[in-house]
Amino acid sequence: MKHNKTYEAIVMHAVSRWDQPLSSASFSLAKEFSKEIPTFYVDHPFTLKDVLLKGYQKNIRRRLLPLFFGINYQYGIDAQYPELKAVTPFVVFPINWLPKGRMFNFLSRLNNKIYQITLKKLLRKNHISSYIYFNSYNPFFGFDLKKSIKPDYYVYQSRDNIANSNYVKKHGPELERYVAEQADIRIATSTDLTNILSRPKHPFICFPNGADTSLFKKALKAPKKRPSGIATDKKIIGYIGNIGLRVDYDLLVQVANRFKDCQLLMVGPYSFTKYTEHDLHAVDNITFIGPKNISELPSYLHYMDCALMPFKCNALTKSIYPLKINEYLAGGKAVVTTNFSPDLDRFEQVVYKADDHATFLNYIEEAMRDDNQPRKEARIQASVDNSWENRIQLFWKLIEEPTN
Repeated sequence: MKHNKTYEAIVMHAVSRWDQPLSSASFSLAKEFSKEIPTFYVDHPFTLKDVLLKGYQKNIRRRLLPLFFGINYQYGIDAQYPELKAVTPFVVFPINWLPKGRMFNFLSRLNNKIYQITLKKLLRKNHISSYIYFNSYNPFFGFDLKKSIKPDYYVYQSRDNIANSNYVKKHGPELERYVAEQADIRIATSTDLTNILSRPKHPFICFPNGADTSLFKKALKAPKKRPSGIATDKKIIGYIGNIGLRVDYDLLVQVANRFKDCQLLMVGPYSFTKYTEHDLHAVDNITFIGPKNISELPSYLHYMDCALMPFKCNALTKSIYPLKINEYLAGGKAVVTTNFSPDLDRFEQVVYKADDHATFLNYIEEAMRDDNQPRKEARIQASVDNSWENRIQLFWKLIEEPTN
């Protein structure tokens, strides 16, 4: 393998598309890569089912030409990152619903061949001969890449325990093992996930997520305009992120009941409806803001007196690296979290980590009562240590010092 050399580009493929409503760690990493090297962010392919059922949506309509004809398949997306290009591959067949067997295997390999047509065209049109292929948690499109598109270096990254992800757990674990074995280097975003995935001949290396500290530091100053939905006469206890399977809804109810004189602000989309069992929308002091563009999040974070990570403690969350903590800390906010992941240990000096619900509630009270400037500065420094800039430096060290 070639290590001590200058590569011409990074081609990154991920599950999350660049224009999805939620912030994406993969896309943040791609933006950081593009500051140093031309970076091509390849969208997760749309299926024929996606186009037929959701073709009216803007994110599909804008891609119809590349999806079916390969026209305008690469394009710039942000003037701030001139070396970052988005890439739309051809449309593929929907196969995740199929049982394991010959039909799934046949269509899976066909989808990979269709996907690789775009990659070969991308490399040819941009005259790229020496590059790194970075697969960020998408084992469905990683087959035989070293033979077909011949990257200098093939990196596979796992972000979550795929065996605990409802939609992809049927085929995902087996595909991930296969793709990971083909990679030159394998990285995982948490300590627990690294231990789960590592094999004697195919070890994984812990490569935690970073944070866009420059963006979330904007929360340190009041925005020009106060976002709608935020109370003006109450302290704000807040959560920013996906309102889904990971959230402990029983705990949220307890927070709302304990702090009736505060507003519990929930900023993010709903990907799971279990919260309706508790009828949280009927609770007077809980406000659901809905999904917001990542550029708007610092404005909401600014007004929070305490930021929460109210996750359940189970097999799913144990493998998560707490990326959100870095974003909260960059804004100088007091953070109260459940003790859901071993990686929280590294934040013990700057966050409140609770082992049970009662302690969680007490920590919220303490966090709002005892907040001060030295603590804020310590939090900000902790976030800088976990910035995407530092993660990029770690990445290049891994490339220069391969383990296999």
